[in-house]
Amino acid sequence: MSDSCPPHLNNRLLKQQGDSIGPYVVHSLLGAGMEGLVYRAFHLSGELCTVKLLRGRHMQREAEHTARYYKKLVGVVQVKQFREWGIIRKQNAVGERCWLAFDFIPGVPLPQHFRLTSQQPMDLVRQLLQLVCEVHDRGVGVGDLDHGRNLIVQSSGRLVLCDADAGVPGAMNRDRRADLEEVATVCRLMFRLRRLPMEPQLAQALDRSRSVRDVLIRLGRWLPEA
Repeated sequence: MSDSCPPHLNNRLLKQQGDSIGPYVVHSLLGAGMEGLVYRAFHLSGELCTVKLLRGRHMQREAEHTARYYKKLVGVVQVKQFREWGIIRKQNAVGERCWLAFDFIPGVPLPQHFRLTSQQPMDLVRQLLQLVCEVHDRGVGVGDLDHGRNLIVQSSGRLVLCDADAGVPGAMNRDRRADLEEVATVCRLMFRLRRLPMEPQLAQALDRSRSVRDVLIRLGRWLPEA
């Protein structure tokens, strides 16, 4: 495996091609972050999936919380679908690690997409707004969009949320405000990567709205169809 593990991650998290994580066989490393490592893996049935191996020990509660969060988003086609979670158990409990399995979403992260294609930002703005609104409709927030790196653009041009913080149900006023700030950041990034000024209508809607749905309503028919 050519990918290197960031120094803040324990090397015990590193898995080589052919290693097992629960019923999944590792193919390659997809990425790494503060939470742990993300692998492209195959289920024993042969189906391609994504598996996140969590960094912290004894994280069963965190894994259960994340599973409950993603189960609220079952059927949202622009969100990577959750499959299951489990624990790699060792004889010594210190070695236990939790993992989370998701569908595999082919595509490239949004910032990379703008470097590889000539697609215009407004083609994806409506998709982003509608995606976040649909998540809000399920009673949870999206959280950190990581400057668009948590958003995958498929070859069809469809935007998919590939990772999200486990938004807290019952705190939607806070989540809506935080998500609006995240969406505004990603919108500004898209225009900056394309070296274009942001559309005035979009800038005004982002500045004057209190939620992502307000932005969608304010833009109305002006916003081009995705």
